[in-house]
Amino acid sequence: MPNTTRSNSEFKQVKTACPTHLHRTNGVDALAMREVLLLAFLALEPNDQTQRQVFSSILPEVYMLRCKKGYTFNKITVLLRDCGIKLTESSVRVYYSQMLPAREEECIIKMEEQALLLEEIMKETKDNKISSIAGKVAEILARRRVPDGF
Repeated sequence: MPNTTRSNSEFKQVKTACPTHLHRTNGVDALAMREVLLLAFLALEPNDQTQRQVFSSILPEVYMLRCKKGYTFNKITVLLRDCGIKLTESSVRVYYSQMLPAREEECIIKMEEQALLLEEIMKETKDNKISSIAGKVAEILARRRVPDGF
């Protein structure tokens, strides 16, 4: 059985390397840390996601590219690669075909919403100068937001 007792010189070395005052925290700081960690647990979502999770979150946009713009899986793969999602074309094709049946209605609704938004933007900015279009688009988007800010 190994000897777990430390000699007096070992304690002095540890105390010199790690002074006790550096390891103490008052009760208020400890409570504040606990609250911050609790809020982080409740409110924050993890930053790291699998590429499949990211693909799932952007499926409506991929659907719009496929349906409205006629993008091929190859073009979508290149676009995703440019954005940092390194999937093969076959993975994009498989993810799309696996996820779409369950979420197609959501994708169609999203595409219709975007088409209405684009139509509204084009109608309201038809006679405007280029410099005022950005402000008009921001105004339209603000009108479409839910009253509680989300």
